[in-house]
Amino acid sequence: MKLLLLVILSVCPVAANWQRDIRTPKGSRFDTPQPHTLSYFTQYPSLRDESGDFCYLCSPEKRLALARQQKERAEVRLVGTVRGFAVYDVLYFFGDDEKASWKSILVRTQPGQYREIWHYQLNEGEIWPSYLVKVGQETLFGLEDDCYKQDTIQQYYWFGADSPVRVDLNPIWEAAKKAVPKDTAVWGGYDGRVDFPAGRMQVGLITEPDWHCCNRGTVDVEFKLRSGNPVVTKTSFNPEAEFKWRGCR
Repeated sequence: MKLLLLVILSVCPVAANWQRDIRTPKGSRFDTPQPHTLSYFTQYPSLRDESGDFCYLCSPEKRLALARQQKERAEVRLVGTVRGFAVYDVLYFFGDDEKASWKSILVRTQPGQYREIWHYQLNEGEIWPSYLVKVGQETLFGLEDDCYKQDTIQQYYWFGADSPVRVDLNPIWEAAKKAVPKDTAVWGGYDGRVDFPAGRMQVGLITEPDWHCCNRGTVDVEFKLRSGNPVVTKTSFNPEAEFKWRGCR
């Protein structure tokens, strides 16, 4: 009994560190993903629906029967390996559509076992392949999806010894907010593929009466990464600078 309790205590903290970010047209949420075989994610993709639309209120048997009739496929792509963790994109295609409608990001935790850390069902815009970003001696895993006009979803993950940890950009945004005049907000657009390696983020400003991105003036925030956490080292308000939106991809 003592041995069993010791095993549970040693496993639970590691499992609790894993988070899955789920985004569908019906909303977003987080949960703790369980490990599965690769075929769980690739066979009968409709069964991986997180919006609740596929075969709503059906029994598991009916859902499986209907999924077997669907025209769909899953395409697995290795993004790269970070600290021994192999990371994969799984792109889901439905019907005759040549563009992916869903995307999963899987991390191989041990031979034959994978955890999903990102599940995205497209609302508008487009799904893109994930990528790795070199930041000093560190390597971050990055994703960019739902690229639409001047808006996009970007997330970055730092890999520790046990699990991936999503990079929290709040220290950067909070530092920028403190550097701007009253009635001025900061805009959250950025390009981590450029900003992270440079250790510097140019933050656009939104001011009255326009309240849209981006008026004249920027805040330059310099930072370093420590265990995946941005540590701000310098903040400069530049009232005459022009924000340069680099756009999506």
